[in-house]
Amino acid sequence: MEHICKKCGKCCHGTIYSVPTDGDLLNWKDHPEILKFVKNGHFWMDPLTGKMLESCPWLENNLCKIHEIKPEYCSNFPAFEGLRKKYCGDD
Repeated sequence: MEHICKKCGKCCHGTIYSVPTDGDLLNWKDHPEILKFVKNGHFWMDPLTGKMLESCPWLENNLCKIHEIKPEYCSNFPAFEGLRKKYCGDD
């Protein structure tokens, strides 16, 4: 079943423990405002404390402010049926 995003923003809240791909880092090389949230090989980390953020710093009104260069993890979300059910309510 093809997933249709409802733009609810649920997938962007909660601790997102993922790593940027080489492609992500290449896309962000000229974006220090994004790279400051990458610490110890993970995103999205608080630049001041180094702790994981509880929601994506680029979510605004349930839309991604960095949509064109968002992480591959986000572009592929929700890749698994279980995630679609959990976050999107898909059957």
